[in-house]
Amino acid sequence: MEFTIILIPFILLTFGTVEYGRISWIREQMNDVAITVARCMGVLQSACAVDGQYSQEKTVALVASMARARSVPLAADNIELNRGTGCGAAADLSEVRIDFSIVSTVPIVMTLLSGGLPLSANACFPNQDTGN
Repeated sequence: MEFTIILIPFILLTFGTVEYGRISWIREQMNDVAITVARCMGVLQSACAVDGQYSQEKTVALVASMARARSVPLAADNIELNRGTGCGAAADLSEVRIDFSIVSTVPIVMTLLSGGLPLSANACFPNQDTGN
C-alpha cells in the first residue's frame, strides 16, 4: 500500500525530470542553430549566399534543415532573419530569431503544456566587409 502511494509521485518526478532535460537540450540546440546561421549570414558563407550575395531563401532552408536534424520542425514563418540590423546598441549585424514550440512526449505529466511550450532562440553576428 505504501509503495503505491510513493510510486505515483516518484514516476511523475522521474518523467518530469527527463522531460525538463529534453526541453533544455532542444532549447540549447536551437540557440546553437541561431548562432551558426547568424555567423553564416555575417560572413556570407556559401550556405547563406549565392555568388557572394546574401540569399534569404538559402538561409531559411539552412535554418529549417538544421532544426529538422535536431527533431524540431519549423515553418518559414517561425524564422526571422535580418541582415544589416542592430542588436542592442550595436549596428550592422545579422540577426536570427527562431520561434518554436516543443510538444511534450509525456502529456500526462505536462498537461499544462498541451499546446506546446513556446520557446525562442536569438543570435546576432557582425557583418563582415566583403570588399565589394
